[in-house]
Formats: sequence, structure tokens, C-alpha cells
Amino acid sequence: METLDGATTELQRKIENLFLHVGFNYWTGVPANIIGAAKHVMKHFDGKIPDHKAALLTFYGIGRKIMMLVLQDSFDKSKLDRKDIGLVVDTHLQTNFTRLKVTNKVKADDIAKEMEIWLHPSCYRRVNEVFAGLRQLWESKGDASRTEKNQETISRIAKKHGLLKEVELVCKT
Repeated sequence: METLDGATTELQRKIENLFLHVGFNYWTGVPANIIGAAKHVMKHFDGKIPDHKAALLTFYGIGRKIMMLVLQDSFDKSKLDRKDIGLVVDTHLQTNFTRLKVTNKVKADDIAKEMEIWLHPSCYRRVNEVFAGLRQLWESKGDASRTEKNQETISRIAKKHGLLKEVELVCKT
């Protein structure tokens, strides 16, 4: 097994090859960042991924969104301090919350902080999945008949619950 001390170009190439198979391109700098993050964990955290906001934000390239994803997906939430759990706001939420006039904020971090004031923490994980999933269902690529069926189903459910206008704002550009 290779160590991170003096991580070689060969190790970086191995990581690049792994990422190419899952759709990332080597020129994004991801392999070098992974090696750098691993070194950071070894040097500053005794080889253990930190489980609180302040420590995660010490990593190069880690902002609020990635920090929240790591906290939500990598740790037992019952053991996390509540102040270390937050809403992940990506492009889908940012666009849709603005379209729905849920907020007048524009930046993802500002939207997240505002939403966290009233949204219960148990909902944080599902909010993004619902909005992103709804949009992806609406835009089902490839099969036109499937796309049409999805849009009819979504519209019928939205109309039944009095949310047709909101769903149209989310799904239609």
C-alpha cells in the first residue's frame, strides 16, 4: 500500500484514472486535491475525518455545501452537534427557492442560512432530493413518451394539492 508521504505522480495518475471512469476529468484538479486532503487529514486530524464545521472548512476547496454534505452523509447525525447540521443548497434549490419567492436571497449560503431559521433539521436532507428529483423527472431525457407521462403525473398530483403554479415554476424554465 502506498503512503501519502511524498505522494507520487504515479499515485495521482491512478486517482485520475479512477475518476475518469466515473465521469470526472483529470484537468479539474480533483486528484491533486484528494491527495492534498488526505495529507491534511493525516497531519492535522490523526487520520480521522473531522465531524464539525470549523475543522472541515480548513480544507482547501471545501465550502459550506460540501461541508454540509460530508456532515450529513458521513456521520451518525445523532452524535453531531445540532449547530453542525445544515441545509445543502445547490443550484436546484437556489433556482427554485428564488423562483417560488420563498426567499429574496440570491447566494446559496445566504439562502441556506435563511431557510435553516424556519425549516426543521429533519427536513434538510430531503428538501434537495425532492426539488432535484422533481426537476429530473420533468426533464426525463431520451424517451419522449416517458417524459410526457412524468409531466402528466406531476401536474395531476400538483393540481390535486393546489400546487400546480409552484410546480410549474420549479419545472419549467
